[in-house]
Amino acid sequence: MKNINFFKGISALVLLLIASVSSAQNVKFSAEKVFITPGETATVFLNLENDVDVKSFSGEIALPEGLTFVESSVEGEYVCGVGQRFAGSECAFVPTDESGRKAKFLVLGEEPSKGDDIVFAFDVQADAELPVKGNIEFSQLKGAYQFESYAQADFTSEFINNDYTINPVVEDFSIVAGETKTLSLVIDSEEPLVSFECVIVLPEGLTIDKKTIATTDRTVNHKVLKGDRANGLFVGLSAKLSADDNKFVGNEGALLTFDVTADETFQADSKIELTEILADAMESIDSEIVHFYSPDVVINVTNGTTTGVQGIDANIYGHAHGIYNLSGVRTDRLQKGINIIKRDGKTIKLIQK
Repeated sequence: MKNINFFKGISALVLLLIASVSSAQNVKFSAEKVFITPGETATVFLNLENDVDVKSFSGEIALPEGLTFVESSVEGEYVCGVGQRFAGSECAFVPTDESGRKAKFLVLGEEPSKGDDIVFAFDVQADAELPVKGNIEFSQLKGAYQFESYAQADFTSEFINNDYTINPVVEDFSIVAGETKTLSLVIDSEEPLVSFECVIVLPEGLTIDKKTIATTDRTVNHKVLKGDRANGLFVGLSAKLSADDNKFVGNEGALLTFDVTADETFQADSKIELTEILADAMESIDSEIVHFYSPDVVINVTNGTTTGVQGIDANIYGHAHGIYNLSGVRTDRLQKGINIIKRDGKTIKLIQK
């Protein structure tokens, strides 16, 4: 990794800046939300999906109040890593002001490539007094190869304070075409929860009968909210009685149940995802509502026997995916050299320079 002069002298950057800018429809950057504990570090992953050749990419990142970039052992640079398909690249990640919260990056690969995977990662340090959530801003994003440059509109990715998280759990299950299974969504929490919502994303071959979405003994004072979204089925729980009765009953057990049916198009080893998870807590009618969040929950669906319980491993809080060294030991941040990233059942190598 070079210092800030890397940005000033290398000819490839000149080519990137003067290249004709094309539509971003073939190049898409994205970053998942990151969960971080106050006073600790977390790793943020940037994904690149491109079906045209890209040999270099660049952009700028701005952190919100409460987060700062982690300085590397190289003066004037921040800790970062690159994904496996850019493993032999030259890269730089340097500040653009003295706040510790604004920086730009440039990665120059050895060969052009196409793919959909993690291509860049960086560490952030959380303040001891961390807001409940905030937005990490990504801007000036470009992918380039030769005289073609693909620009993308700016976007943001959330961070969530781990002190404001919940732990939804749904059992993995097996099913065959023509069969129906009843699933239970369980949340154990000491917080005085009063409402819950999520979006259920189903694979091909599985459907949910909306009429079967039901409350439980814990949510007897609540009504079910449901509706179609562009990305899945919205399901929620809202109090139906007076404010004095709006808390879930007890701190353990299922909040709701629903039936899943498989048809002949169902493929083994599919996954159901729960996303956009939000629960509200409130001590009393006069107290402030507090929001609680969760990473996405993945429910594994097979044609075999039940594989166990799939929920949120507390160890993933602080980074979007599991990070391991070559010895298989889980770490809480990027390590110099090769890092092994577990993501969606895949293993990805990420190299910190």
